[in-house]
Amino acid sequence: MVQALPNVPTWIKMPLAYGANVFWYLGTQMADMLPKEYGGMGKSPLRATGEFVKAAMNAFNPIGGGAEIVNSLTPAVAQPFVDISINKNFAGQPIYPTDNPFDASPDPYAFRTWSNPNPHIAAIVQSIAKFSGGNEVRPSLAEESLNTFGMGAFASPESVEYLFKSVFSGPYSIYSDLSKTFSGLSKSQGIDPNNLPIVRRFVGSPSDRSDSILFKEAWQNISTARDELKLHMKNGDRKNADRVRAEYPAELASYDQFSRINYQLKNLRTQAKSYKSKGDTEGELRVQKMIRDTQTQALGQYKKAVDRMGSEAGDKASDQVKSLFY
Repeated sequence: MVQALPNVPTWIKMPLAYGANVFWYLGTQMADMLPKEYGGMGKSPLRATGEFVKAAMNAFNPIGGGAEIVNSLTPAVAQPFVDISINKNFAGQPIYPTDNPFDASPDPYAFRTWSNPNPHIAAIVQSIAKFSGGNEVRPSLAEESLNTFGMGAFASPESVEYLFKSVFSGPYSIYSDLSKTFSGLSKSQGIDPNNLPIVRRFVGSPSDRSDSILFKEAWQNISTARDELKLHMKNGDRKNADRVRAEYPAELASYDQFSRINYQLKNLRTQAKSYKSKGDTEGELRVQKMIRDTQTQALGQYKKAVDRMGSEAGDKASDQVKSLFY
């Protein structure tokens, strides 16, 4: 059970017994059916019922409704290797940063991490990469050997950490979270409740990874609405063009702003990559904070547009989006 706190990017979490989340979800769907002027989302009873039935089926599904087919058929001992191969953890989120299709020279896997990797594992993996001829822009011999078999992703510090966390489970999870906490304190980054054992069971806050995923999902909603409108206008289908304008006003209004922000983010990521290649950790962290702040500001503007204009995409947003937006 998740309850957002007003005016702060933090929420309170209450663990529920198996199956009890169905009743919580029923309440949220009933609240969503209220008109927007009364604090609801104006969701139709048919859609709310359908989403509740889907959630109830997934809650009691022994293999999990969100699981990939390959995950459901894979023995537990091989599950971490499959997760890394498809770059999805048990929650469906990426384990390591993916390639930018527009980047002609993406970072080697050994140096491709989120902004707060486990410092000890990252140092070991990157030291091995440098020892075998690699650096921040050129893959090492070890990574190229793995790439020959399509396993280059296993050279990522995030992948290595995921394997260790899967094998040693609880003990490693405690060690990893505490090491990230003390590392953050040493760099004056503060304490992230997501990295504190026990505390994170009851308090949560958006991480850099969740912010990035949330921004990507919002941009996908916005781009899809814009592309759909252009398609209908190109085909002279005025009826469907008007329908898109009516159903996705917030997305269409946010397109120009998100386009500019995406260009800014591209330049900031280039700066962060440059600082990282020079070993300037302070500069890299400063730019990464600018990236997070830029994404947060853009998402805040998008939320205001959805609240003001309404949106089918906002109505269909994932639970993760709703936990931060509504």
